[in-house]
Amino acid sequence: MSDAIQGKTGWPASSRVSSSQGEPCRGLREIVLRHLHSEYRRPIAKHTARSFAAFYQELRAIGGKSLVLDAGCGVGESTAVLSRKYPESIIVGVDRSQMRISRAKLAAEDLDNVRVVRANLVDFWRLAGKAELKFERQYVLYPNPSPKKRHVKRRWHAHPVFPDILKTGGILELRTNWEIYAKEFVSALEIAGREAKLEQFTPDTPMTPFERKYHASGHLLYRIESDLASCSRSKRASAQAQQ
Repeated sequence: MSDAIQGKTGWPASSRVSSSQGEPCRGLREIVLRHLHSEYRRPIAKHTARSFAAFYQELRAIGGKSLVLDAGCGVGESTAVLSRKYPESIIVGVDRSQMRISRAKLAAEDLDNVRVVRANLVDFWRLAGKAELKFERQYVLYPNPSPKKRHVKRRWHAHPVFPDILKTGGILELRTNWEIYAKEFVSALEIAGREAKLEQFTPDTPMTPFERKYHASGHLLYRIESDLASCSRSKRASAQAQQ
């Protein structure tokens, strides 16, 4: 990173995503379709089942408010931003790290519309799907890109939980600093019959520490938005025909 950028931001340089994969995964269609038409049978983690049960009970007691999911909320900076952006909604921050969740709770201690849940995000999505929870919005901000070719199935769009992400609905916004990840995610949504908008963007105010660091280091940032609830009959038929 140039001295000019360092002097302006004070942030150390952040390395760009390094991968031998130079284009979107050619086998993505087969992977996504397999997940769309099969059930993910891995046992739910007990700690996540307990956390979700407590959250769901509280949610039922509150009743009536729309839900915004901050998936992989980290230290809660983005959760606090979403709390201010959607003051009439319940903002649900989910992360599996006890350290990060503790910091997220501190960041949200004065925010009445925030609920922070320590849980395995995969199992949280699965349980939310089974409970027929519907999110008004879902934010997936800078997920682990798993850049090695052999790790493609660890990416959310190629993971067995992808159908549950779709099932829980709402407007989904994903941000990443790896163009291949962004293109793959859009392709997976289209395979599942959803439209998606992909754009390169510059954040006015970074939502997460990662976004701040990547922007300061001069990375290109990508944003995807998709209405997961809008899947036309023709698109469903097309997706089914590709089995």
